[in-house]
Amino acid sequence: MPTIPLPSEPSHTVTYYRDEHIGYTICHSRLPNGLHVVSVPLPDRLSVMAVLSLAVGSRYEEDAQAGISHMIEHLLFKGTTRHPTPRDVVMPIEGVGGVLNAHTTREMTNYWGHVPFQHAGRLFETLFDMVTHPLLRVEDIEQEKAIIIEEINASLDMPDEVAGTTTMALLHPGHPLGRDIAGTPETVRALTREDVLAFMQTFYGPQNAMLAVAGRIEHEQAVAWAQTFSAAWHGGAGRTPLPAQPLPPGPHVRCVSRATEQVHLVLGVRTVPERHPDQYPLLLLNALLGDGMASRLFVQVRETLGLAYHIGSYVSFGTDFGEMTIEAGVDVSNVLRALEAIACEVRQIATDGPTEEEVTFAREYVMGRLLLSLESEMRAAGWYATQLLRGVTPMLSPTDVLQALAAVRAEDIQRVAHTYFTPPNMVAVLVGPVHTQRDIAPQALEERLRAWFG
Repeated sequence: MPTIPLPSEPSHTVTYYRDEHIGYTICHSRLPNGLHVVSVPLPDRLSVMAVLSLAVGSRYEEDAQAGISHMIEHLLFKGTTRHPTPRDVVMPIEGVGGVLNAHTTREMTNYWGHVPFQHAGRLFETLFDMVTHPLLRVEDIEQEKAIIIEEINASLDMPDEVAGTTTMALLHPGHPLGRDIAGTPETVRALTREDVLAFMQTFYGPQNAMLAVAGRIEHEQAVAWAQTFSAAWHGGAGRTPLPAQPLPPGPHVRCVSRATEQVHLVLGVRTVPERHPDQYPLLLLNALLGDGMASRLFVQVRETLGLAYHIGSYVSFGTDFGEMTIEAGVDVSNVLRALEAIACEVRQIATDGPTEEEVTFAREYVMGRLLLSLESEMRAAGWYATQLLRGVTPMLSPTDVLQALAAVRAEDIQRVAHTYFTPPNMVAVLVGPVHTQRDIAPQALEERLRAWFG
């Protein structure tokens, strides 16, 4: 499509963010309708990538609506007034070798595409057309229900998926944060077109959205396209979700019987939300425990004891919640040995703290991974765009985070290990042939967790 002429008098101001660790300039404007536009102009690139994000995900849903955010993400690919079939929606992008996709999380829904730079205009047009002019035909909704139920059924055939969703359910009992993002077959079947329209009316508006762009495009051109294609987009300012709730005292254990070759086990704890000071020592604790082949759990559980092929730890930080999990796949006869080995490593850090050599390693590991991630221009744009969309202040730059990581000491890592890895703050999930072993029944495991972590 032809380039839209730039207005002689821009109707927006531009704020520039530049950080020594990014190496390029981030541009931000907010349109009169409330839409944030964040861009990273890179004239030497051969493509443009754009992400249209909305501050809505599964945690914003009522119980009876479970899965509606994810369903809407699917439905926007079914057809619009300009592109009435699924093929019509994707052809402007795939027809030039580009990619068009989307995904839903607990707190965000993202529609994104990547095209050769000459076709950037059609990417903007397609993304805005999908969110502003979807057909949402009853027959498409009914068909998509069946597709999503098959997606849910497929996840139930994957023990790691079952372990993950069960862990979240235990960490956030009775709360939307603990639900499967896709919902359940029952809630999906019950959704109607009226439900979809009402949900979109609440959340799908420019004041609740952000466009992040990177590649061979000038900021003014990105803003001009965004203004043109979102000109008739109004409403949908969103609402505040149900706050995260405290975890009832545990430990909480759930065993799910599956006829699999091994047991997939997850040990999880609640931690802190993003921007909390403990986020930084938790990131280093995660690096020490299980984020990489030099981590304690990989070396001990896999390389030394030979108990698992897969072993790792993971952290997640949301707007008002945080989690840390340790995951492994082991033979059913080795479940207790693996759990005890995991507990031993955690307890050693919580009791004695890490060595200075380990602190240096963890700090360099986390800082290095952060810098490598910022090599992606979309990650750099998203760094600022997500903060702008959520309205958080003050804005944190990569340098701010690197300085916070550099300030973490051994006693900080020891303190967060001691604070969060406690039996009352803990859940454990086993998925596999658990019915064959009495000593890994829930009550027996709860007693062992109290002994190992108490």
